Amino acid sequence: MRLPLDRALLCLQLLLEGNSVRSTERIVGVHRDTILALLEVAGHKAEALLDKHIRGIRVRDVECDEIWGWVGMKEKNKTIDTDLLGDAYCFVGMERNTKLILAWHLGRRTAHDTRLFMEKLKDATTGRFQMTTDAFPPYPNAIERSFGIDIDYAQMQKVYAVCSGRRAALFASGGC
Repeated sequence: MRLPLDRALLCLQLLLEGNSVRSTERIVGVHRDTILALLEVAGHKAEALLDKHIRGIRVRDVECDEIWGWVGMKEKNKTIDTDLLGDAYCFVGMERNTKLILAWHLGRRTAHDTRLFMEKLKDATTGRFQMTTDAFPPYPNAIERSFGIDIDYAQMQKVYAVCSGRRAALFASGGC
């Protein structure tokens, strides 16, 4: 990359602060294609750093969930049959107390991608701990295949109700 280090760092700082690529382009005076290439390099380096250091960590409580997004278009609007477009889910496993991201996996919301995510989480952790997920059906099987009986597992199920005129999730410990 031929971009001076100080300008590259400024681009990344602006993106981390929530600026768009085009806004960063205008502020720093660096073409958007260069910014996107820089972002890709930074992402690969961050992933390599996490893969190297997040291994066999002793944890107490792990929470797993998925974040939904889409690539190109939403799944319901797809006009061509390809896996490169449509809904995308980022599975995330986080240590509840420290908020450390232990593992993540980008894919579809399928049993196969759930198993791949759990294998990554297995590599990142060690020892017995509590794992909590939502009620997504593939979780129990994927967890049993990856961890066996070496962890304590629970599912948190949300119950929705109308509270003060708005819809809210009620958890076992609380009400409206």
